[in-house]
Amino acid sequence: MSSPDALWPGTGLGGLARQALEYLVGHPDADEEAVAAGIGVPAPAARTALRSLEAELLAVRVGERPTRWSASPPRSSLGALLARRRQELARAELYAEQLHEVYRTAPGRQIASDLFEVVESDEQVGADGVPLGGVADQGWGVRLGACADSDSAPCR
Repeated sequence: MSSPDALWPGTGLGGLARQALEYLVGHPDADEEAVAAGIGVPAPAARTALRSLEAELLAVRVGERPTRWSASPPRSSLGALLARRRQELARAELYAEQLHEVYRTAPGRQIASDLFEVVESDEQVGADGVPLGGVADQGWGVRLGACADSDSAPCR
C-alpha cells in the first residue's frame, strides 16, 4: 500500500488542506482553533485550509460562533473532486493536441518525431527496425522510416 502522502497529489489539494481534511474526518464539528491545534498550525492557516476544503465541497460549516466544521462524506466528496480533476485533465489533453496540431502544421516546420519512433522493447522492433545493442538492455531503439517530405531523398 502507498503512503498517504503519495496518494494526495492527484487531488490538487495543498498539504495543509489535506491535513485539515484528515483531521476533520476523525473530529466532526471541530472549530478552527481545534483544527489549528490538531494539525499544528496557526489559526489563520487553518482557516485558509478549511475554506479551501469548503470551496472543493470537502468540508462544510456546521455552526456559528465559533464556526464549526465537518468533513463531507469522503467517498462521495473526494470522488466528485477526482471526477472534476479528470475533466480538467481531459480538457488540458485536448488543448495539448490542438496546440500540437498548430505546431505540426506551422509553415516551414520540420518535425524530427515524424522521422523516427522511440520503442522500449525488442518486441516493438519489427522487420523494418534495427535494435541498437538490445532495446531491453539499453532502454531505447530505432525504427527506420521514410521522411515525410521526400519520396526518395535521404532524410536530414
